[in-house]
Amino acid sequence: MADKNMNYKVYENEEIGNVFIADHVVENIAAIAALEVAGVSSRWDVKKSRRLVEKNLNKILPKRMKVQIDGDNIHVRMFITVAFGYNVLTVCKNVQNKVKNSIQNMTGMNVSAVNVHVVNIEEPEQA
Repeated sequence: MADKNMNYKVYENEEIGNVFIADHVVENIAAIAALEVAGVSSRWDVKKSRRLVEKNLNKILPKRMKVQIDGDNIHVRMFITVAFGYNVLTVCKNVQNKVKNSIQNMTGMNVSAVNVHVVNIEEPEQA
């Protein structure tokens, strides 16, 4: 993960000024994008409570994600829990695509890798 509170220049204009993005903004984009993928589970499921997720995002990120920014390239390494019954490979591919597209669309920076590690399968809820 990049150093705490690092800012990265994403746009430069001598007439009007520069645009910087903090590293934790990229982490938040990646985390929220991953949570929107069907089958991504864990105790931070966006469907249960978006506000709860956003409130606890800073506690979740250090354990669940590492983002490295190298010039204009971003490397993401994330650790997810997949809900029982979902195809693990399909979920991971969807996470990779969603995270990559979200970061690139929101920052204009290139995402060169999204490595997804499945660390657990969430057990189905008992009725």
